[in-house]
Amino acid sequence: MAQWHLDALERALTQRGWSSSVVVSPEYPLADGVWSLTRGPVSVTLEFGCFDGMGQPLPSAAASYGFALLGHPSRGLYFFKKSSPKWKPALQEFLDFLDTLEPDPGA
Repeated sequence: MAQWHLDALERALTQRGWSSSVVVSPEYPLADGVWSLTRGPVSVTLEFGCFDGMGQPLPSAAASYGFALLGHPSRGLYFFKKSSPKWKPALQEFLDFLDTLEPDPGA
C-alpha cells in the first residue's frame, strides 16, 4: 500500500464532512492502525489490516492492505493498485455506505 491510498481516503472523507483521528488506546496497540471517523452524531471506527509475512501486526496504517469498518464486517476497503480500475469504484461504494449510517442509539 502506498501513502496515496491514505491521502485519497482522507481527502474523500473530508469532502463528505467526515473528520478522522488516530485512535490511541491500549485496546488498539498499533501506532496508527485504527482511525475514528465522525460526522455529526455518527461515529465509526476503521481498523487497518497490516501484518508482516509472519502474521505479526505492523505499527502503521501505511503498511496496510485495506481496512475493515468495525461493527459492519461486510464493509471495508481493499487498497487496490493505483492502475486498477477497481480502486475508485470501491472507494465510492464505501463512501456511499458511510452516508447511509445512522447514529448508534446505544451510544
